[in-house]
Amino acid sequence: ALSTEIPRDLHQEHEAVRNAALARDKQRACDAIEQHIMRTAEITLKVLREEEADRESEVDKVAAS
Repeated sequence: ALSTEIPRDLHQEHEAVRNAALARDKQRACDAIEQHIMRTAEITLKVLREEEADRESEVDKVAAS
């Protein structure tokens, strides 16, 4: 499970994309999609870095014993 401290409201993000698309507002839809994708990438990278740090810590513990 992804655990992160980055605040996020997925329902609101998806609703913003949908509403912009229904309004045929290309720029607003593109902006909402870009923001959603960037936030997803930011969270994914943060989680991967945390998991890598945890694995390295475990390896260090094993090597020290």
